[in-house]
Amino acid sequence: MSLTKQGYQKLIALSQNVCQELGLEHIETSLKKQDGQQKIVLVLDKPGGIMIDDCVKVSKRLSELLDLEDIIPFEYHLEVSSAGIFRELKGQKDFERFMGHQVLISLKNPFQGKKRWIGFLKGFEDPMILVEQADEVFKFNQNQVKKIRLHPDL
Repeated sequence: MSLTKQGYQKLIALSQNVCQELGLEHIETSLKKQDGQQKIVLVLDKPGGIMIDDCVKVSKRLSELLDLEDIIPFEYHLEVSSAGIFRELKGQKDFERFMGHQVLISLKNPFQGKKRWIGFLKGFEDPMILVEQADEVFKFNQNQVKKIRLHPDL
């Protein structure tokens, strides 16, 4: 069984509303199938980071609403987690928020012989992502970027 487009949109709306109620940033809601089991994966963030209690509160509240609304026509496992310190950046809002942070860019095709670049996020001029590496700024077209995520020095 699968979720209709309307059901998926309702799931996202419920997830966003729960996050907003609790003062959290909704990053992503997705459906995944793993080992034959359906999973609803909700990713959150907030200034200062997500704590386990935040995940528990969201999980309880969203579970209540999903049971009440009855929009999921199959058994599922709900997974609520933090975006994490290696979070994927997904658009201008994230690029602005994490300007100056170290990032790892994975490209679809090699640029100067490399598909993976580590540098500091210096700008975003749609569709170009600017990254500084060794005092040189490189421009990557967003269409050629497979993923861009934070890459802190630990």
